[in-house]
Amino acid sequence: MRVVLLQWIIVILNIGFILFIARHFYNNKVQAIKRLFFYAIFAVITLAFFFPNFFNRIAQIFGVGRGVDLIFYISMVLVSYLTVGFYIRFRVMNLKVDQLARQIAILEGRITINKNTREKK
Repeated sequence: MRVVLLQWIIVILNIGFILFIARHFYNNKVQAIKRLFFYAIFAVITLAFFFPNFFNRIAQIFGVGRGVDLIFYISMVLVSYLTVGFYIRFRVMNLKVDQLARQIAILEGRITINKNTREKK
């Protein structure tokens, strides 16, 4: 098996991504299962470049023509999952910000009312 320049570039990029994720997730409280999931994705990407025939055989088992097509279909499902997850997180954060803004407005209103009643006395 002859290794081409593109394969080495992909491996170097994947190692860089893995190191970035390891460093970023190490500081945050992220579940280990999520970290393993990201590591598995990058491992599969790397293996797909070195062993394309293996993924062609797996694709044929699932009734897909080529391994690249199978990886593309799987990635579309993952992107859809991530998009929905980000939308849900964004929506929850917006609701929390709205609640905080309302609470601040109510508290500021109480402060102004108290201040006005003190000045009248």
